[in-house]
Amino acid sequence: AAWLLLEELRALFLGGFPWHPLGLTQLDNPLAAALYAGGGIRLLSALVVAGNLSLYFGLVFLRKKAYFGLVLHLLFAAALIAAPGLLSDKNDPHPRSSSTGSGLSSATLRLVVLQPNIAQKDKWRPQNRAAIIEKMLRLTEDSLTFRPDLVIWPEASLPLLLEPESAVFTRLEKLVRDKRFSLMLGAPRSPARAFGEPPKLYNSIFLFSPAGVQVYDKIKLVPYGEFTPLTTLFPFIGKLVPGLDYSAGRKQTNFTLELAGNPEAPGKTIKIAPSVCFEGVFPAFTANFFNQGADLLVNLTNDAWFGDSPGPRQHLKNLRPRALENNCYIVRCAITGISAIITPQGQLEQCLELNREGSLEAVIQLEKQPTFFTRHPRLPVLIAGLMLLFPGFRAARDLRRAFFAPAAKSDENRTRKTIPDGRDKPSPPADRHETRA
Repeated sequence: AAWLLLEELRALFLGGFPWHPLGLTQLDNPLAAALYAGGGIRLLSALVVAGNLSLYFGLVFLRKKAYFGLVLHLLFAAALIAAPGLLSDKNDPHPRSSSTGSGLSSATLRLVVLQPNIAQKDKWRPQNRAAIIEKMLRLTEDSLTFRPDLVIWPEASLPLLLEPESAVFTRLEKLVRDKRFSLMLGAPRSPARAFGEPPKLYNSIFLFSPAGVQVYDKIKLVPYGEFTPLTTLFPFIGKLVPGLDYSAGRKQTNFTLELAGNPEAPGKTIKIAPSVCFEGVFPAFTANFFNQGADLLVNLTNDAWFGDSPGPRQHLKNLRPRALENNCYIVRCAITGISAIITPQGQLEQCLELNREGSLEAVIQLEKQPTFFTRHPRLPVLIAGLMLLFPGFRAARDLRRAFFAPAAKSDENRTRKTIPDGRDKPSPPADRHETRA
């Protein structure tokens, strides 16, 4: 319980950076899928700690020849190992029920993911701006032979502020109207402001469709990458970190996408959870999109900052548990890689390796089948907090006694020494002769 709460605190402190939780070690364990859907990665972290502690204390009892305690701890460890297998389907360790005959709505989505492989050092050079825009448009035109409902560009794919009055914005609106498809892309924006208000910069996702344009502003910003924490308390920190701070978005909203079809009989409407960069590594935050009816998660990222390092691979691995937790497809689009289609079982259906230009074409069958974790993403944290309430009160009481009781005794002893001894003492016996007299 304490470990679970510490991991949750790490996801909240200074904006949060929940990288590599302990439960990630069980990502490719086929027996753990049911536990991800039931309690999320926090539950897996707690169970990994509990299992290791059981084995440790079992060895301690063995050394002390306390065999009853040894058997109890070994049985607990065995239960942790067997429980996932008992909870999951015996024939399919990664169950996903079909919507046929179940009454659950389903839809088919055709999409294309573009990975332009534009290096970070080249993207923001002014002389490269026009070439990058034309490259993205050319790749998009080429992808339309697949007849996609949705084409996806990565985070910050355009080296400019994308505003409604800009020529690029107008060009993209015309493209999706003429070709009858939707385009989802990431770009910074700085909306118009009232006189006297400071400018605000957002890391945003745009969805261009024939029906109009929808915008989502990133909420979970990277500490010291997109904003500088604690500048209110310590203003000098802002001077140590170069660059502009992004503003955080205020509202989690799903995109609404009408699938392509006969104009006289429009296709189904689906909801897309938009996710920018490392927003996808926050379990409860992601589950909130699916509580609002999302059908799939689309994560746009720019991992070009990491170069050819373990960073992009770690980022992808930290994203995959969201598929298991919410029983959903995840589409990941990265500017230099690794772009991927992730199945509801958390497996890579397709991927484009690092530092490679290309595209992914996929036909995805979407089903709305929320998991227990989707509906109750904070429940493991709440239970862990309640479990620690009694030990916490007891520890606080013991600390109070340890620190304040000696001081009280010292004060009492000091008082006894300073107050004169005024207690009544028995009088000495009177002289016998005086008594007779």
